[in-house]
Amino acid sequence: MAQVSRAALLFAYAAEQFVETSSLTSAYTALFAPAIAKFQSGAVFNADSVSKEMENLYGIDIHPYAVNQMAKYLEEAGLISANERSNRRVTYYYNEVEEAPLEDIEKKISDITCAFVDFARPKLARLKSHSTAHELGDALLKRLRKMEFVDLLMRPDLEYQPGRSLPSVGNSTELHIDTVCAQFILHVANKKTEDMHALVKVAEGALLAEVIDEIKKPTTNEKYVEGMSVFLDGPILLDILGLSNEKQVDYAHRLINNLKSAGAAVKTFTHCVEEVGSIIDAVISASYTNGAYGDLATRMRAEPDLKMKARLAQKSTSYLLEKFDVTVHKWAGNIDPTSIKYFTREKEEKLFENLSFISNVVTRERDAASLAHILRLRRDNEPRDFYGCKFLFITRNPRLAAQGDNALKREKLVPPYVFPACITDRHLAGLLWVVTGGQSARSLPQSKLLANSSRALAPRQDVISRMHAFVAKNDPESLERYEALLRDQRCQYVLTDQTLNDAEIINDDNYAEILESIEEALVHQLQEETSAKIDRKNEEIQREKDRAERARVLAESSESRAHKSDESKMEFVRSQFEVALSEVNSAYKCRRALGILVVYLIALGFGLGATALGNVNGLPLWGSVLLWVLLVGGLTISHFLSWIQQFVDKWLDNRRSKFDDIIQSRQLRGYKRPYPGFSSVSIQSPRV
Repeated sequence: MAQVSRAALLFAYAAEQFVETSSLTSAYTALFAPAIAKFQSGAVFNADSVSKEMENLYGIDIHPYAVNQMAKYLEEAGLISANERSNRRVTYYYNEVEEAPLEDIEKKISDITCAFVDFARPKLARLKSHSTAHELGDALLKRLRKMEFVDLLMRPDLEYQPGRSLPSVGNSTELHIDTVCAQFILHVANKKTEDMHALVKVAEGALLAEVIDEIKKPTTNEKYVEGMSVFLDGPILLDILGLSNEKQVDYAHRLINNLKSAGAAVKTFTHCVEEVGSIIDAVISASYTNGAYGDLATRMRAEPDLKMKARLAQKSTSYLLEKFDVTVHKWAGNIDPTSIKYFTREKEEKLFENLSFISNVVTRERDAASLAHILRLRRDNEPRDFYGCKFLFITRNPRLAAQGDNALKREKLVPPYVFPACITDRHLAGLLWVVTGGQSARSLPQSKLLANSSRALAPRQDVISRMHAFVAKNDPESLERYEALLRDQRCQYVLTDQTLNDAEIINDDNYAEILESIEEALVHQLQEETSAKIDRKNEEIQREKDRAERARVLAESSESRAHKSDESKMEFVRSQFEVALSEVNSAYKCRRALGILVVYLIALGFGLGATALGNVNGLPLWGSVLLWVLLVGGLTISHFLSWIQQFVDKWLDNRRSKFDDIIQSRQLRGYKRPYPGFSSVSIQSPRV
């Protein structure tokens, strides 16, 4: 198990407690407990000492004033206790603090640190850059805390020209580690495992510790943001318009959606809209000479159609921003005379002079104007914390946020206690995450981490142009192939991977190897994509086969059920037919008996009539009796013969039934002929 920085464990533990409880008190307890545990129980609480211990432990600067403001909440958490003196001043004493349970978190972060060491060492060794496992673990923690990749993203991005040395910021090892950390974070995110959850926990805890100085009240309520006006810098507007890398675009949309859902108004200045147009124009103009750089240029190489989209966005920037509910503040270009007194032109010029780290004069003028306009909008309101701040300027540039605030306070243009006029989008994401209780804005820290990692992996312009120069000098025939490869974003990432975004790595000895690696990576990627497509097609075919088989089984089942249903219906019809036949036979017998009775009565009447007629006409008596006897006897014989016929029919039906049973039994026993002397037996329906 790798040794893990205690600060990383405590960051992750604090973030976990905050998300689970949505209580800043729990987070304060998790962060302050290790610092207070350094002091003897019962000793007098000292804000200066606690502030220094927090800086030693976490590397964060919390002013002693902020620590004093938190004293009553630390008392509620049980970290310190109060003893009121006679002069009504409260004195606090340290309590004995128990160690936080960090075993589970330690194992997760240790595993992810070991995975990073295994991931980074081969890449760094290729460039003869060697670091210990402990150094690499601390380097990863540093990037998770700030998410800014300062040595890489803030290095001047200039086109390489033979014979000209490139300016550098920091040492090359830090730049290489920036790139490897960004690669690892995206690698873990693409795997979609619990490792990413551990990385984000550290980043969230670092954000939480960073904003403690601004948010001293341990409560979470989105209403604190309601009514705030947040002004966005030009590069963030490009993200909203979809003109940067995809992860940066996703993060920007999440940020403004969370701001709007919390009740804040999202705005920008007119000169920031103009900056968007100038950036688009500069990138498109430089793209014709392959001298363009930045997120938009990187995407343009991979997406030629993006150039037309950028031109349309340049012509209708304000209209497109309004679709995202981003309002353009018209007043910025024409300063209100009544508000100029709150931050005069002379103060704005002095601020401009103190932003000398911004080399582009036009950009420096816009940034100075943005800070000045925010202070004019605040008028005489001087917010001491984030809760009381109603106007803020948001930038992606951490140097502008830090040095701009330092310049304002150093030159005494604003009081030292005033909340900064400009903060980074990362800082704002942390504040939103805290005031929403770590719930509704929970995706912001992770989204920001992925966005900056994706930005860090875009190949720098000096790397692209230096590679272009060596290919053109040594292998002109491959130049067109190199330019075509760079239109694919995957090849751009391979160039970053081979050089770790350091142009000095490329030379006459390795440029061909780098070009070959880019081609091999593309071929391998295409093979994997083709194989994946074939696998998906086979899966679709198999699914169709399974679907057809299920349909066939279902059809057979339906047919079987239909057959059984038909049989049951036929059985029902047969039973009904038999009932009806029985009723018909009964009615027939009744009618027949009634008919016979009527015939006998008629015959009796004829006989009696004949006898009476014979007596009247003098006929002999025996003739009348004979006539009557013959009539009655004939009817009786007819009835008797009919009865005999019924008896014979019934006897024959019984015999046929017995023959059928014999035939079926012989067939079941396997005889070919059903019965000797019989070829078939037909069953006749009952006669009515």
